[in-house]
Order: sequence, then structure tokens, then C-alpha cells
Amino acid sequence: MKGLRVVLITMVLVGMLMPTVIGDITDPEHTNQMLIDISTPVIEPGENGRLAFTLQSPSSANVTMENITLEIEIYIYMATDILQDTADIDSPPIFTNTESLVTEIHYPSLGPGESEALALDIITTKSTPQGEYFSQGEYFVRFKLHFDVGNDSYILASRGHFSNEDWESLTNSGPTGDRFNQTFLGSMGYDGLITETSFAVLKSVPWWPFLILVGITAFFGFLAISSYIIESDTKNVKLKKSLQKMWGKFYQFRKLAKHHLGGRGRKVHIPPRDKEG
Repeated sequence: MKGLRVVLITMVLVGMLMPTVIGDITDPEHTNQMLIDISTPVIEPGENGRLAFTLQSPSSANVTMENITLEIEIYIYMATDILQDTADIDSPPIFTNTESLVTEIHYPSLGPGESEALALDIITTKSTPQGEYFSQGEYFVRFKLHFDVGNDSYILASRGHFSNEDWESLTNSGPTGDRFNQTFLGSMGYDGLITETSFAVLKSVPWWPFLILVGITAFFGFLAISSYIIESDTKNVKLKKSLQKMWGKFYQFRKLAKHHLGGRGRKVHIPPRDKEG
């Protein structure tokens, strides 16, 4: 009896010392916290951009992730009426550290709630496929996360690792299609799902159309204000006379241009307007 009591006490103490997993580590409530604070660039063709994110071991899972490997791949280009594998593109955006579409990040371990801020530089060329001024060219980035928890190994993947047919089968397990088919996911060699992201390659909108629009708006605004001042009984007589003089020169120039005389160096007498005109 005494021996049984010792065994029970030992089991309780071991259970207290071992970390408790709140649910399975592959539950969405945990996997949704593994890649956070994702910051994606908008890159002008020929320039560089930075993809930044944070990798963390969810505090809600209360486990230590070890032997972590995160695979990142730029895999799809999408624009208006275009959907193309980046492997089929001549000058795709690539990661600078590997000079390819794929790169890996290795990290020894992350305890519960611990995180690591990470960043990857992406380089493009002038001939990298890109979006239009008002239609972005989007490049999708998929992730695959390998890690160990104790003696168990896990592999999590993002949407880009599944075909449309497989994704349909994976997400239609419930009566309303609102649950993941974990059995089907396991048959494909994965234990859970993580998020993915995208970035844009796009020429910046030129400033000159905007400046022209501002100039036209300012011009017509000036016309409206000056016309109001001339027609109104303003107390600023000096300003009114200046505007009348300016408009007089404008009318004279318009008459010269109308008779094609303005550029010939000829002097043309135009009688002054009477007070009533």
C-alpha cells in the first residue's frame, strides 16, 4: 500500500512538472499564432523589398517547439486574367539570400510564448512581370513549418501546398463545410494548417497627371473667384482694377490669336471697350 502511494505521488509530481498542452498543437487556435505580424512590400520593378514576419510558439499551447525549419516559397503570380507558376516566369522576384524562389529558416527552439522576428529581402528586375497602375501584380508566398515537440514531429503547410481539388476535400468535412478534414490532411502528410501571404510588384503611379489635374482645378477656381470679385461691389478697388486689367489683356490676346496675328510681330489697333461694353 505504501509503495502504491509513492507511485501515485510520483505520477502527480511528474504531471505537474511536465508542460500541459491546451488542446492539440495542430489545432487552429494554436497554428494561427505561429506566423504573425506579417508585413508585405509593394516593390517597384528593378527594386528590392522586404517580407517581414514573426515566428512564435503559441503561449496557449504551452509547449516548446524544437528543431524548427520554416520553408518559404514564392510560387504563384496573379494579375488581371493571369495566373502563372513563378517557376515558368523568366525573371521572377527571388530571395536575395538564396537567389531563388525558395529559402529556409532554421531555429533551434522556441519556448511557450517565445517569438523571433524575421525578415527576408526580395529582389526584382525591370522585366519582372508586374501589375498595371491600378491593378496590382500579386505574388503569393507559401509556408511549410517543420518542428518537434518532445518525441513527436509535426509538419504544417499553408494553402499553396494543396491543389484546388484537395483543398475542396479538406475544407468540406462538416455539414456546412466549416471544418477541416483532419484525416484527409494526415493522409497527405501534414498535421495542420498555417497562414500564407503575398506581395505586390507594381510601377508607382506617375505624378504628372495629378499635377495637371491640380493645375486645372486651381485655374478654374481662380477664374471663378476673379469673376466674382469683378462683378461684385468689392471694397478692394485696387484688386478689382488689377483683375480688370488682366482680363483686358487676356481678351486682347484672344482676339490676336483668333486672327492669327499674335505671332507675326504685327501691331494691331483694337479700340478700347466703352464703359457700357
